[in-house]
Amino acid sequence: MRTFIFTILFCCFSMNVNAISLEFTEQELQDKVTAMMPLEKKKGIMTIVLTNPAVRLNQETNRMGIKVDMAVDVLGSLKSTGHAEISGELMYNKKQGTFHLVKPEIGDMHIDKLPNKYQPKVKELAQQALEKTMEKRPVYELRDDSLKQKLARATLKNVSVKDGKLVVEFGLF
Repeated sequence: MRTFIFTILFCCFSMNVNAISLEFTEQELQDKVTAMMPLEKKKGIMTIVLTNPAVRLNQETNRMGIKVDMAVDVLGSLKSTGHAEISGELMYNKKQGTFHLVKPEIGDMHIDKLPNKYQPKVKELAQQALEKTMEKRPVYELRDDSLKQKLARATLKNVSVKDGKLVVEFGLF
């Protein structure tokens, strides 16, 4: 009889644990990304600064998008502003309990008053700034002071985008 009760309790506990997930809203992610800004990259005669991020979660591609304002300065004499659309995958680092935007790609980019010959170089520098920064700085870090987040840290199963939220699913089995 004891074995039967233990088995029932174990199954119930297992089902509950498998069903647990954490959800992070766009606003929560927005706050974390905003704290990373501004991003600045200097190379040779050019400086690029990325500011004012707007985070968007895309359920169709399971990627996080960020629209940013850009300021470009070439030798202090040619100053331009514009915007860029960035998207990347969210990857979980189990050891650190952190989520990072990996493989960031700059899609649409428009810089006012910047000659066409500089556009590819600006895009390349912005891409480099993003890759290096996002590699080092997490978009989100699971907290040690939350039992649910502590458990997620150890048993993460899946990360996906659903209904405008980042959903982190975890379980023991």
